Amino acid sequence: MYKITFLPDAEESFKKLDKSMQKRIAEKIDWLGENTDKIIHHPLASLTR
Repeated sequence: MYKITFLPDAEESFKKLDKSMQKRIAEKIDWLGENTDKIIHHPLASLTR
């Protein structure tokens, strides 16, 4: 299992979200932390082409 930490700016933005959205995001982050070894990772495509 991996530990996910927020940068200060991300934490501030997260706290501004409504509680139901925070819960959904937190659950997904927890899931990703627990299942990182089980999923296939693909590099992100560049947005500046």
